[in-house]
Amino acid sequence: MDRITIFWLVMGALLLLAEVAVPGFILFFFGAGAFLILITVKLLPFLNRYFWLQLIIWMAYSTVLIFFLRNRFSGTFKGRIFQPEKENWIGQEALVIDGIKPDAPGRIKFRGTTWTAHAERPVKKGRTVKITGKSDTESLGFVVEEIDK
Repeated sequence: MDRITIFWLVMGALLLLAEVAVPGFILFFFGAGAFLILITVKLLPFLNRYFWLQLIIWMAYSTVLIFFLRNRFSGTFKGRIFQPEKENWIGQEALVIDGIKPDAPGRIKFRGTTWTAHAERPVKKGRTVKITGKSDTESLGFVVEEIDK
């Protein structure tokens, strides 16, 4: 591997790793830009002689990525902390994906993910339930009841 390849690989990797430590979801795009310039240099070998041009193209790639993709993907990479006391989930509907029995919890799909669910009466897979409360036995579980439809 030549020095330019190693430089852009290391730069891209370090910037992607730095994104974990620095909030803001910006460094990710500079790292992605480094990988894009690496590909560009491989496709256009004459750029090997012009490092200053590589830097300009890298900044252009990174800027374009930030402006066009940051808002679109920032919600994906920023997780939300589940705070049931602040959420308005009572009365919300969910889909049973693993049957629920009074003596054995099942699973429901709610807000794009699955949760443990308890019920006083059996509920079959595929049925719609209403969330009536938070589970006393599991921190990320709900108490549900089947909706008669």
